[in-house]
Amino acid sequence: MPALDHAAVTLHEALTLPPMAAGRPQLLSPGVSLEHPVRWAHVIGEPRPGPLLQGGELILSTLPLLHEGRQDLEELLRGYLEDLDDVDAAGLAVEVLPERPRLAAALERVCAERAERPDAHTLTPVLRFSQVVRFVEITEHLHRELVARQLRTGGHVRDQDPLLEATSALLEDLAAVPPLAEAVAVERARSLGLPSSARLIPLVFAVDASAGALPQRGWSLEALAGVVRQAGAQLHMPLLVGSCHHRSLAVLAAAPAGMDVQPPTARLCRAVERSLRRRLPEAALRCTAALGEPAQSLHGARRELDAAWEVAALAASLRGRGRHLRPAVPEFWTAGDIRLWGVLAELERRDVVERLLAHELRLLRGTDAETRDLRALIEALVRTRGSKTQLAARLGVSRPTLYARLESLERRLGRPLDDGETLTTLHVALMLEELSGSDLPD
Repeated sequence: MPALDHAAVTLHEALTLPPMAAGRPQLLSPGVSLEHPVRWAHVIGEPRPGPLLQGGELILSTLPLLHEGRQDLEELLRGYLEDLDDVDAAGLAVEVLPERPRLAAALERVCAERAERPDAHTLTPVLRFSQVVRFVEITEHLHRELVARQLRTGGHVRDQDPLLEATSALLEDLAAVPPLAEAVAVERARSLGLPSSARLIPLVFAVDASAGALPQRGWSLEALAGVVRQAGAQLHMPLLVGSCHHRSLAVLAAAPAGMDVQPPTARLCRAVERSLRRRLPEAALRCTAALGEPAQSLHGARRELDAAWEVAALAASLRGRGRHLRPAVPEFWTAGDIRLWGVLAELERRDVVERLLAHELRLLRGTDAETRDLRALIEALVRTRGSKTQLAARLGVSRPTLYARLESLERRLGRPLDDGETLTTLHVALMLEELSGSDLPD
């Protein structure tokens, strides 16, 4: 018998959950232990479930492909159960109604064969529902109990995090081609604890590439997921946490319709940051949070998670390059905080950038004091929108000195600055130069 995991639910305990008990399942595997830890529950219709499993799952199925007209029902059932034995599944609970007598009889014969084997006590337990049951309600109750136990044990999972795995699988299926049907996705999300009628807040926690200490002291993406879930529970905010992209967490949180999502998101981010600082006081782990646009559908929220990840990655990259950008809400970034920098970050990988830099900044090469002053003048002109008083104050120079520098810049460029486009183009070129991190060619 596997070692007891206090964050798990045993098969015996799962059978006492209201929707499971109401179905009055019949145990078809006498002599097997019901103390198997149930790590997760899956509703599966495939005839060979093994490749979909990792071990410890309770499988719920109507065995839809094993219809009454098949002559190989017993052979198919043996293969199905062998798959579950090979991955050490926690149990199989099937709904086989009286109108499927051939399948019911084949299931009883195969289970009787298995009961005669010397290793019968180690095989996957099989249960049968003879009446209609709602698998969604069973998984919902079981998953809620698993979440509650994980939170009571500090949100840590020693080996795998079934909540993280199940949510990550849902996010992958939403992004698949063809994508998962919205109705099916809603049922799966609800079974994981997310209200089906909720407005969705898409949030990403991206671990900075420089945070190489993530695996130290037992830290992992699973541990970070536990921190986020616990913060959500403390704030009474229903949410799902899955993995997305590289070393990043995707969060789908529920919010009432019409609510401004920024205040609750900020509270969640602050709670996560406090927990990280407490558990990792050396602050070696740095996360960048980014918020996407609220969505009414799971597919819409999935697309917004990708957009939020791009924002988080760009914000971290810009900070790493010395840009002192600040988000409007300190706890997280949005696309509105990145603005033109986001567009330029995409452009910087193209050949057109080098041509633009070479052409527009050819007259602003060099490291002499005059050139540095003229470059600073261009950025200050944009910031002050041409106000000479503000411009002189920002640069810390007198009005005569300011006018001299403006004349010098126009002489060097050979065109006036008051046409708008000249100044904008120069400023964009300087931004691109800074993003590219390369010196101008001689």
